[in-house]
Amino acid sequence: MNSACPYCGGTGSVESAAGMLALCPHCEGTGRDNGVESFRVYLWDGTLTASEVRDNQRVTIDGGATFRLKALTGSETGAYRVRLRHASGEYMSSGGIGGTNDKVNSANMIGTAQFPFPVSPPSEFGASGHMLIDLEDLSVANNAIQIAFIGANVYPSQNRAEGANG
Repeated sequence: MNSACPYCGGTGSVESAAGMLALCPHCEGTGRDNGVESFRVYLWDGTLTASEVRDNQRVTIDGGATFRLKALTGSETGAYRVRLRHASGEYMSSGGIGGTNDKVNSANMIGTAQFPFPVSPPSEFGASGHMLIDLEDLSVANNAIQIAFIGANVYPSQNRAEGANG
């Protein structure tokens, strides 16, 4: 979301009832449109064979809205390591210090349905973009894995009346 706040016109301030300038309550002074959110979950679902490494797995974002990733959950039949990246190649997770960008044990980053792993601050992926996942099986057996990317589709605020929440 890079458009101007429709309430303050991108200035970050609005005129109060007393005629004084006040911080825009909709964008909190940033001047950017924070958008209207609609709950969304994207999934990666697959099976890794014993000790398999599978890089560049793609989760594609719908074309209608930006996706704001807020939490990760998942299930698996065995241990694995994972690394998340933006389509630009920027790593969202790293298991190394310094220049190393190794995979992270899933137990340290992928939450459960009861205890989702929060993504803070939320990470945004553009409409029609994608998230990349690198996986490495540690179970030495077939490993059924499902990763849920929980967040919201984000629509420009002015589209609220057009049904963006549905």
